[in-house]
Amino acid sequence: MFLFIISDSESKIVEILFVEHNKLLYHIAYNMLHDKEYAEEALQESFLKIADNVHIIERIPPEKRVAYCVVICKNVTLNILRGQKRISYIDYLEDIADLSAESTEDEYFEQEHTKSLRKSIAALDEDDKFILQLRYVKSLSYKQIGELLNISEEAAKKRGQRLTAKLKAIHERMEGGN
Repeated sequence: MFLFIISDSESKIVEILFVEHNKLLYHIAYNMLHDKEYAEEALQESFLKIADNVHIIERIPPEKRVAYCVVICKNVTLNILRGQKRISYIDYLEDIADLSAESTEDEYFEQEHTKSLRKSIAALDEDDKFILQLRYVKSLSYKQIGELLNISEEAAKKRGQRLTAKLKAIHERMEGGN
């Protein structure tokens, strides 16, 4: 019913995007949600948003449309994650803590460092958190990240380097403020 509101040419664009990219968008959603039903929900909602924004997509060169769709899918999926409170990007940092702390004091300082790192990550924007999740939680290579984001491996690597520097600067600024 929704597609009757848009023109035939816009409907055709949405149909082409669905046929060509629904598997990619589902894969992105599933990798973030780890749940088939939620991933399907994210895919459906993503295509509703794509249809709602087809007038914008129509003006984007065809070879760059998938990147726009990936951003929509990623944002929809992040909203589902927030709504369900199913995951926190930084919960995995607890795994980094050294479990062989020899004293309560060492353990305390490790916990404080982890809390500080969590705050630093929380200060990042959603795109940066998404790249962190892909790289360090999902253990994707820069080549795989580039493919998901429809950018080159080098561009993905450069984003990762900039993100590392940005996170370090935020962390140092927060540590200095304490």
